[in-house]
Amino acid sequence: MKNRETKKEILTLLKKIKRSIETFESSETNQRLFGINQINEMIDTLENKELNDCLDEILIELSNAREKHPDFPQEAAYIKRTSIMMEEAGEAIQAANDIEFHNKACHRQWRKELIQTAAMCIRCLIEEDTR
Repeated sequence: MKNRETKKEILTLLKKIKRSIETFESSETNQRLFGINQINEMIDTLENKELNDCLDEILIELSNAREKHPDFPQEAAYIKRTSIMMEEAGEAIQAANDIEFHNKACHRQWRKELIQTAAMCIRCLIEEDTR
């Protein structure tokens, strides 16, 4: 998968940058100035398999949604776009309700709806009106 390869490349690059900073400036104060803590946080995030797997699922869902529904509302359609996202959130709530109150074992459905909601949140953000 292309996203996974890109993440590996970014992780490799961040580790090289970190080593360069640590070699170039050994004092803690100078490392802070160079952003060593932020680099460590980025490395930790990229190395978190559970998070990366979840993000991969969301990106796949986003790609599928864009392919299935290429005509996402545009031009000041904030309410329409947010309504689409909220529809997915409502389906996640329904799945959670089924688990909590109706003893239906539908954890998989709940997870699927949360992934769809996250994908729609991202779609709203990246396809937002730029005015």
